[in-house]
Amino acid sequence: MSWVGLYRSSVLGRAVWGRGMVSVPGLGASRGFASTSAALAEAGAAKPVFHGPTGRYAHALYNIASKASKLEEVTKEVADFQEMRKRSPELNSFLLNPTIPRGIKVATLEAIVKKCGFSDVFANFLLVVAESGRATEAPGILQTFEDIRASEKGEITALVRSTVPLTPWQIGLLQQRLTLRFFPDQPDTDIQVTNEIDPELLGGLTITMQDKFIDMSWKKEIKRLHDILMEGV
Repeated sequence: MSWVGLYRSSVLGRAVWGRGMVSVPGLGASRGFASTSAALAEAGAAKPVFHGPTGRYAHALYNIASKASKLEEVTKEVADFQEMRKRSPELNSFLLNPTIPRGIKVATLEAIVKKCGFSDVFANFLLVVAESGRATEAPGILQTFEDIRASEKGEITALVRSTVPLTPWQIGLLQQRLTLRFFPDQPDTDIQVTNEIDPELLGGLTITMQDKFIDMSWKKEIKRLHDILMEGV
């Protein structure tokens, strides 16, 4: 069964038919985390590089995986999950949809991680994130985790979201501009660009790189114009 079919059947399918929230037996200490706060406490073991909730969760995953001697395994699983999300717009929409109840997301993710055979470290972490009501932030958290791993190798990654795929020429030009703006004294900085499609931007693009976020989307501009017009009402 496909990933989409997996979460459409059982949990999500039942929810659509009006059964509402789904409780998940054993969610909590049996997963290896007594609570979300306990998982995040692990983040104190390393000096933060990325700030805010996304950075704290990413560092928590890094530290937990390191202590379990499963850093390489978890790194591969993160990449696999991110690729799975990119290949399945429905799965991505499911994660990002804030109207889906937390319990539905937790139970659905539990089914997905079991089907994928992810390690306990990564599977439990995803469930902690969902249980904390941060499933919508999961893609960003995992991207930040990948940024942490890349920084260890002297690499910099930039996540670029646009409404249409960027051409190799555009990506190359973007890499040059980002290097000139943020690393003027390090012209040989290797910036790896990952391009994701996001129709909701309407046009333009957004760039997430380390703890920097640049919004050059039409969506932002339309909102700005709307706010200006509303000021005179």
